[in-house]
Amino acid sequence: MDDRTTTEKKILNSAQDVDNFLNELDYPISKDEIINLAQARGFDPNFISQLNGIPDEEYTDSTDLSDTIGDVDFS
Repeated sequence: MDDRTTTEKKILNSAQDVDNFLNELDYPISKDEIINLAQARGFDPNFISQLNGIPDEEYTDSTDLSDTIGDVDFS
């Protein structure tokens, strides 16, 4: 577990960060669980917003979730 405080956490926002995150999740996983974990990991608010827009369902694997999220734009 990460010992750093919230203010010390690096904002994660690269495509590689997102890919690593999706591959590390324990599937199946719900939308709410994904959002909570992404927030805890310090992801960019744009990514969190994009996650809020995905369907409220259970995702079976990283490919299923990645296809739903689409390309993440952090610009």
